[in-house]
Amino acid sequence: MTKKSSKFYETDLPLLTQAGAFAMWKAWRKAGMENIVATYDLTVREMSSKRKFLIFSGLEEVLSDLTHWVYSKEDIAALKKHRLIDKHMAERLKKFKFLSDIFALREGTPFFPGETVMRFTGPLWQLELFYAYLVNAVSSNTTFSSKNIRVVLAAQGKPVILPVTRSQGFESSLKCMRGLYMVGGNPSSSQLFFWKKYGLEAPKKVLNALTHAFIKSFPSEIEAMRAFISEFPNDEAVVLVDTYDFEKGVDNLIIVSEEMRKSGGKVAMLYIDSGDLIKRTKYARSRLDSKGFKDIKILLSGNLDEQEISKIIQKKTPCDGFLLITELVTSPDAPKLEVVYKLAELQDGTKIRPVMKLAKNKRSFPGKKQVFRIYDKDGFMVKDVIGLDGEAMSGEPLLIEMLRHGKLVKPLPELSDIRKYCLLEIEKLPAYLKKIDEKDGKQYPVEYSKKILELAAKTEAEMH
Repeated sequence: MTKKSSKFYETDLPLLTQAGAFAMWKAWRKAGMENIVATYDLTVREMSSKRKFLIFSGLEEVLSDLTHWVYSKEDIAALKKHRLIDKHMAERLKKFKFLSDIFALREGTPFFPGETVMRFTGPLWQLELFYAYLVNAVSSNTTFSSKNIRVVLAAQGKPVILPVTRSQGFESSLKCMRGLYMVGGNPSSSQLFFWKKYGLEAPKKVLNALTHAFIKSFPSEIEAMRAFISEFPNDEAVVLVDTYDFEKGVDNLIIVSEEMRKSGGKVAMLYIDSGDLIKRTKYARSRLDSKGFKDIKILLSGNLDEQEISKIIQKKTPCDGFLLITELVTSPDAPKLEVVYKLAELQDGTKIRPVMKLAKNKRSFPGKKQVFRIYDKDGFMVKDVIGLDGEAMSGEPLLIEMLRHGKLVKPLPELSDIRKYCLLEIEKLPAYLKKIDEKDGKQYPVEYSKKILELAAKTEAEMH
């Protein structure tokens, strides 16, 4: 397994902190509040109508980074230069250690708006430093995993493959590939940096796809196919057939496949990325089968998303997998996710003060929270209840202890184990949440416990 860096992605993380966090720290210290213990909730305020549930992702990144978070001499010098910190603050940052407790959903857990996905309890001044980092880490990862699961569900067991193209930077592409793997998809076998980054064993067989450019570089399509397939004769070549005339392309592939068969070689896949994919797939499958090439699989691409894949599956199209690019690495139907990080409780010695936000459409709830999930007798999810930590409730508590005073309670799971857990959780979803059709408006019920509603009413009255 590849040794992991102290940073999940190579970035000067401490300087991502918003300047206002340092200003608040100064003001809190002046007001005698530097030693106050705070509890913050990380939640998603609302969900796009294009989604029926979300998949929590980014926990490994957050825990890996927070447990290695340090301020270098250069970081501290930069903060002092811009007068964001004073001498006292600089001394604290020199010895900085993340000292908070974290409870969180397990990575790969389905969840819904309003539910706490991570709960932080620690020094008030320290927790405020992580607002920008936490919101970005969780929103980016969760956006991808929540898009990817829809595509995987639409494909109904057929492989969903993702290379790295057209993403908004390589960090985005890595997060998207990680999210796809987590929910049961298939990052491209040729993207070796993905497998190395996450300490995964790369597939033993790397499939190689020729491009339109390769075909156009030869005088004829069939010459290009011969040249490429001869380099990958052992069931490794993925061959495009629609650079010029589609039907002629299929015939050329059959001719070259017959030549390869005589020498003991074979082609892995026929690849179509344009035109009427349903019609073209049926034509290609029929031609291949008639010539005895039932073992050559058909891969489809061409700006596919879950809606298009669902139509292809419903038409019983004889394809064997889908290659997605732009529609996954940009999540264009729901590119934003409003992750929020809200103060919920303050503790000064033995005195505890719940706090909440009252703004219209942005109301938050006070106190340390827990999310309880209730299942039916067959193990399918029925509803979630947001309650208070320690509250006696039926159902499974979803927030579990991850960090205690800044230290991991247990080692982080490998990505392969996160994938296994996520797939088991997906099986527990009720059928209506797995439907891709957006016309089905049924929503999963999320309720608040009697005790948290009473605490909210009391807190609001005291605030007024």
